[in-house]
Amino acid sequence: MINSAEPASLPQTGALWTLAAQSDHNALQEFQAFLLVNRQHPVRIEAGDLRRPDTLLLQLLVAACRDWVARGLPFQLTGLPNRILTLLPPLGLRPDMIGAEAH
Repeated sequence: MINSAEPASLPQTGALWTLAAQSDHNALQEFQAFLLVNRQHPVRIEAGDLRRPDTLLLQLLVAACRDWVARGLPFQLTGLPNRILTLLPPLGLRPDMIGAEAH
């Protein structure tokens, strides 16, 4: 699910990360490291290629979104496909809980 490429820092809008279609343990660790490095900055995560959300990824997104919101920093999950949005309610999640907007 996570792109293994180096994240691009955006000087005025914060940091950007692109989620890949599939996840693995290393990708989740890289994503977590990205979040830790950018704790003091606005974060935007592009999810347009995401095919299926991994439970650990969803947990990480919920925790990170809560943390960023509590500190008054923007946390955005953009481009989340509608098919993924429809999977959230059965898991007890709303799009805003992971930084996404409902379409």
